[in-house]
Amino acid sequence: MQLERFKINAAAVLGSLFVLVLGRTLRTKKAGRKDPGRCVIYAFWHGRMIVPLFTHRGRRISILISQHTDGEIASKVARILGYDPVRGSTTRGGAKAFRQMLRKARAGRCLAVASDGPRGPRCVFQPGVVKLAQLTGLPILPVGIGVERKKVLSSWDRFVIPAPFSRCVVVYGDPIHVNKRDDVSTVTSVAGKELAELSETANSYFLTR
Repeated sequence: MQLERFKINAAAVLGSLFVLVLGRTLRTKKAGRKDPGRCVIYAFWHGRMIVPLFTHRGRRISILISQHTDGEIASKVARILGYDPVRGSTTRGGAKAFRQMLRKARAGRCLAVASDGPRGPRCVFQPGVVKLAQLTGLPILPVGIGVERKKVLSSWDRFVIPAPFSRCVVVYGDPIHVNKRDDVSTVTSVAGKELAELSETANSYFLTR
């Protein structure tokens, strides 16, 4: 058990160093709407999280991370980078994590959720984000991420690792305000379409530049 814990901690330290060192080489531009700088729920695709992990580090954003084994490492990486990880997902520990996210929001924290996580389907917006917005009163801020040069893994989320010194872009959309009476499936569809369009904009950003 101690050896396993040591491996997880070592992997987390190496992972956080990887994000920090790689991130400092990237030439990242922010586009679209301005980051409101107030409490929102950042919504992005799971496979594109490296760039925003670096650009939004140190802000104590409460980020939802699964209780799976790889989530243990990701949680520690996030904490080292200055996030406030909350463990849980739709498949394990979701209700408890949901309550914790509510408390974080009431305490004035911004929230972040990989909107197609933790296991996909890839790029399909999950209704839990909308329910979280309804209960917290925080708007959903969809964020598209584009990377000019990258390695794409063969994982379910087609995880993107930017090449060192690559150009990257973070594209913010309009905040999506959700009323408690709004139909969850309808808002989920709208938010998913918005995030897909922002991602397409981000993906094609460097084709003309």
